[in-house]
Amino acid sequence: MCPLCRLHRSQVIGRNPDFPQLLVVQCKCGMRYSDPAPSEAYLQERYRSAYRQERGEYADESYLEFMRRRAVAQLDFVRRVRPASPGSVLDVGCSSGMLLQENAAADELVGFEPDEEMCKTARRILPGHASIRNSLFQPGEFSENRFDLITISHVLEHVVDPVGTVSELVRLLKPGGVLFIEVPHESDATVRHLVNSRPAGFMHLLFFSADSLQAVVERAGGAVLSAACFGPSRSGATRQTPVDLAKKVVKRALPFLTKRMHAHHRKHARFDVENQDGIWLRACVGK
Repeated sequence: MCPLCRLHRSQVIGRNPDFPQLLVVQCKCGMRYSDPAPSEAYLQERYRSAYRQERGEYADESYLEFMRRRAVAQLDFVRRVRPASPGSVLDVGCSSGMLLQENAAADELVGFEPDEEMCKTARRILPGHASIRNSLFQPGEFSENRFDLITISHVLEHVVDPVGTVSELVRLLKPGGVLFIEVPHESDATVRHLVNSRPAGFMHLLFFSADSLQAVVERAGGAVLSAACFGPSRSGATRQTPVDLAKKVVKRALPFLTKRMHAHHRKHARFDVENQDGIWLRACVGK
């Protein structure tokens, strides 16, 4: 069943390489998702222990600097809508805690992170008043109108119920507060490419376009205040050059060089370049 329109009217694109038991399908409403939806218990266990290892991501110096620079660019985008510093911040899927660290002056900092090692890193980096919970975010954790700023970066594509998740986060926003969302920006071509040739490791359940993200927000009772795409063009993700193929061989055969390649990519990634065909889709949402 489509997590957006709640109907059964989809066409199969292919199998999800990270969840071989699941199909990737596209609904007539435009939403692309994995079917059938896995259980929350299964996802909790998978993200708690396997996600970072399969992606090859570890909280080393290059990763933390990569996350810090991304957090700075993301919060610059938020300040276009809400220039004032937030007094209370919630980060859903906080990873190493950099979005919270960039808001360290706030009176209340709360993060949810299912990965144990990233949770330990966030607790080490963040000030003592930060509350970092080693679990998936669940509805009903807080009373309504609680937070000035809520961030959910590269998490919504991993959830079973995006409308329910966004609805709960909108409920938690104070009047005038902002919910910041960032997801991969994926066209039909990039989804088909990823399904057919991508190495395992992303673990995406949902595949967003600008239209489908806006539809999720609106069905959840929110309003998109600002939205834009950033980063290199997503069309480049579908081209397979000899260099791309060589990198795939290296990644599978030489873990040490793979780590060096990740570090190089992180060092040179640009998060502040707005591009209507960019690979990262950002949105600021209000009540």
